[in-house]
Amino acid sequence: RAIMNVFRLQASFRLGREALVPFVGTSKLLIDRGMTGLTGNAYLGLHEADTMAFCLHVLAPDDLFADIGANAGSYSILASAVAGSNVVAVEPDRAAIRALRRNLSVNDVEAICEVCECIADDRNTQRRFTIGMDTINHVVDEHSGEAPGETELLKSRRVDEMLGYRTPAIAKIDVEGYEYAALSGFGALLGSPGLLAIIVEISADRNDADGSSPSTLMLEGEGFLPYEYDPIERSLTRLGPILPPGNLIFVRDIQTVRDRIARAPCFMVHPLKMPI
Repeated sequence: RAIMNVFRLQASFRLGREALVPFVGTSKLLIDRGMTGLTGNAYLGLHEADTMAFCLHVLAPDDLFADIGANAGSYSILASAVAGSNVVAVEPDRAAIRALRRNLSVNDVEAICEVCECIADDRNTQRRFTIGMDTINHVVDEHSGEAPGETELLKSRRVDEMLGYRTPAIAKIDVEGYEYAALSGFGALLGSPGLLAIIVEISADRNDADGSSPSTLMLEGEGFLPYEYDPIERSLTRLGPILPPGNLIFVRDIQTVRDRIARAPCFMVHPLKMPI
């Protein structure tokens, strides 16, 4: 089925058309050529099956979901159009913002989704940001010796300010190596009991030999522990001691999260015609 989805979507692109693809439940994704993150969902149902399903099974209507590094909005659509949660979507890249706003519009969730067009940071300032790298656009570390190509100077803001000092039930952070600054920007919200879980992408080159990083140490200091999620069995398994790079789920109140997962309904993932 995934192979057929590839052919179907590529045929639409070659005819010069964007594609409106059924996603999860009644939600849809509007996809154009080159949108790497969205096409993965159109092919496979859920591009990041474990963390996306975790959000679906834990979020409840009227929760707040923080989508830090929202890109074109697949997590924001799952949280708002499927789970019924309020969303603050943070994204600095102009092309991604256009795609994000169009996807919020076709799903009619603009009223419960706030878009912040800036970099998630621990201070209000400006940062240099890459252009034209799709899902791997990132803040440039001017002291690293990196030759990033074309960049632009963009506004950055503290995360707690963008959230209006409201506590999200789940925060997803995918900021291509800038996760420590984004986590620091939560301020006191990081210690709030209402923040049940944080999904964060940990870069391999920022891990120490024992699998730790400044970001994981910060989270563990606030009581968050790393888990992996099996969306078919709906089971959470504690990770450690060496953590792999990539998207990791950090949970603080494990019993509340497990209770929410047990009560969550099934959702139909349309690209693969299967329930989770």
